[in-house]
Amino acid sequence: MSESTMKSVPVVVALLYPALSVASGGDALGLLWLEAALLAAVVLSLAFSRLPWTPRLLLFALYMAAFAVPLYATKDMPYTANQVLINSVCIGAPTLVFFGGLILAMRWRKNITSRSSRSRAKTRAPA
Repeated sequence: MSESTMKSVPVVVALLYPALSVASGGDALGLLWLEAALLAAVVLSLAFSRLPWTPRLLLFALYMAAFAVPLYATKDMPYTANQVLINSVCIGAPTLVFFGGLILAMRWRKNITSRSSRSRAKTRAPA
């Protein structure tokens, strides 16, 4: 890809993001801003976590799947009549899935680290 194409990708993504909105007009702007803030929080928490890259990528993929499923499930609902339900599901489900996955990944890493330190202690020769 050329350099100009690489520079235009973030602009195109930013312009397409409102297309994911579940309503037209200003009704869905609150949901749009909540989703953008949640995405920023997920990216920042993954960037500053001490997890290896593989669990980070798996957590992000899990978040994206948890983001897409509620949007697909609520796409045929009238937004104005079901605004609280749609907002709760579209924000709550990805949040719970991400934080649940993050807690499991951190516990898994802690268990792996404690096992490896125990095995190293057992393999050392007595003094």
